[in-house]
Amino acid sequence: MPTQVYVSLHTASPGLTGANEVSAGWYAAGGRMQPSGTPKWNAATASGATNNGTITFPAVSGSSVTVTHVGIWDNATVGAGNFLHGIALGGIVLTTSNVLACGGKDKDTTSDQPSGSGSGDSTQS
Repeated sequence: MPTQVYVSLHTASPGLTGANEVSAGWYAAGGRMQPSGTPKWNAATASGATNNGTITFPAVSGSSVTVTHVGIWDNATVGAGNFLHGIALGGIVLTTSNVLACGGKDKDTTSDQPSGSGSGDSTQS
């Protein structure tokens, strides 16, 4: 397992390769994200790992995008690195100026799905 992992946004299933990563300029400029805490990730257990702090993606500019999955990578740069795992979200529509933020309670493979404002686990603003 790599020592640093990064979270990506996808518009459809990433499959086994990380396909369908958001390609909008606002996303590519910000790159894949990590939690804000130190350390970035809590120690892994048999059921997964949790992020230590909020994972905040850049604000949307231009056309809206529907995010259906997140991915885990070993590289922060969009278009680079090795895809490690994908997680379905169920479809979150982000429109201009929306920000997707996932709180520290989200887990990798057994996550509470990020949803609208007020869920306690994530926000869209």
